[in-house]
Amino acid sequence: MQPVVMCESSIGVPSYATLHPPQAKMLYLSTESAGSLPLERLQLSQVVIAFDRDPTGASMREGLQEDLPQASEQLSIAEDSNEDFQRHFYRLQQQFAALDRSQERSHEYEL
Repeated sequence: MQPVVMCESSIGVPSYATLHPPQAKMLYLSTESAGSLPLERLQLSQVVIAFDRDPTGASMREGLQEDLPQASEQLSIAEDSNEDFQRHFYRLQQQFAALDRSQERSHEYEL
């Protein structure tokens, strides 16, 4: 079975996939803060629980760890994985801006 990444919300899926690019084919599931999951199928898979650090995510993580003891965790750095994505995107913007400034300066010296 292919590895499964479980996210707390559907918007968390692209955030997680961007920050943690898959090395192989992955299946992404969103619980939408519900908890209705095909546990019998997931027990046969390599599962990553990628929920937020907020109280809802912590509660859901605890329940799933009991049902899926083989699952590993990938916690967000911030309270929310989307905030991690926004910080990552901001850092990239800053890096590109710095690169643009350095290229502009090098063109000034050429003139």
